[in-house]
Amino acid sequence: MDNYAHKLFFIPSGDPYKDSQGNWVNPAESTEWLPATDMEVDCRDQPNDKGTSTTVVDGDVLEFGSIVFCELDIPNLKRGDRIRVIMDGAVRLVGAVKRFSRDYFHCRIWV
Repeated sequence: MDNYAHKLFFIPSGDPYKDSQGNWVNPAESTEWLPATDMEVDCRDQPNDKGTSTTVVDGDVLEFGSIVFCELDIPNLKRGDRIRVIMDGAVRLVGAVKRFSRDYFHCRIWV
């Protein structure tokens, strides 16, 4: 069994800005999924079957549907970025980042 059997794609969130031609661009409306790495597979998702929650730094309780474990090569994601996890061409998970953690051996994304 592979440690990472899925592929992660993302759409970064951000504030609207003007492009080089003076047109307003809203990243939240983008439909272009960017690969997180150049690797064939770089993550695995683990559904939250038990309905557990976690407490974040400010004391808020975070309820999540899945945790995605990723290679360290992925870019830092921020709250609100959209992600998509694919396995063998089929979409396994689509959601927004609720929390991101870069640890010693891997990264974790709460969705």
